[in-house]
Amino acid sequence: MESTGSPASNGMKVTRRTRLVFGPGTSAVSIAGTVEDLRLPLTQKDEFALVYALEEAVFNALRATAQAEREEPVVADIEEDAGIVRVCVRDGAGGFDLNALPYDFDADPEEVDIASEKFDEYRENNDEERFGLGLLTLRGMVNDFRLTFIDHQGNEAPWRGKGSVFGTRVSFSLRCSPTGQERRRDPRYAVSGRAALADGPPAHIADLSLSGGRLIFSSRPAPRLDEVYPIRLVTEADPPVEINVWARVARAERIGNCYDIGVEFVDMTEEMKAGLGSIIQKVRHGARPEGVQVEVDLSEG
Repeated sequence: MESTGSPASNGMKVTRRTRLVFGPGTSAVSIAGTVEDLRLPLTQKDEFALVYALEEAVFNALRATAQAEREEPVVADIEEDAGIVRVCVRDGAGGFDLNALPYDFDADPEEVDIASEKFDEYRENNDEERFGLGLLTLRGMVNDFRLTFIDHQGNEAPWRGKGSVFGTRVSFSLRCSPTGQERRRDPRYAVSGRAALADGPPAHIADLSLSGGRLIFSSRPAPRLDEVYPIRLVTEADPPVEINVWARVARAERIGNCYDIGVEFVDMTEEMKAGLGSIIQKVRHGARPEGVQVEVDLSEG
């Protein structure tokens, strides 16, 4: 839905305001497809960081909502002014204990040792389904990150244990491209899922095609350029899909406390290509479910 409105009440000259509303049970693939459609005026690198961060924040919020057995939707507000894209994601899942994370939440992400026993214990305690890296990686990729707990009116509220707050609000920002010319124009078929590179910790799957992919990977040391690694791709589609492939590391760029890695698939069999093609086809042509609403407010600058 598009409409014309006034600038934000804080005086910021808003050129576009978008609200995404995700109903409980929205699939990870649908989240990725919705976020990819935003086409924000960012450089390729910053657009990738924002899309990753927004998908991670929404997915975490929906998972918490499901675990709390609540029906409140997850709302993501995206505002653009002359030079900054600001994002705010809020849920009504009841909050969570920051002390349960495998690291000090207030610590500098660069100083967190993701190879510590605390992360191993966290994964084991969560049946290898949660790794404690989501918020940590997100914080290293964006600016002005802030997490607060809120009451039913949306006001900041202190965490005093289960049931003491209504939900969680995560906000962050990234700067727009000065000219807009670096904005990505080619379609991206993002798949929200997990990957494992050799025996290292899991990565988050970003761009994925029949020829290669792009991963956000928390690793120390960095994967070696031109080295060929076995990769296990596990998507969070419904039903989940698992594919094992070989990939050559074509690029490895440090972003915050993680690596943005570009890989080229090698020695692909017809079975591997068929599996990847099926995933990409679902993302490219999948209909957006009723659980996702998109509202766009185009305001005059």
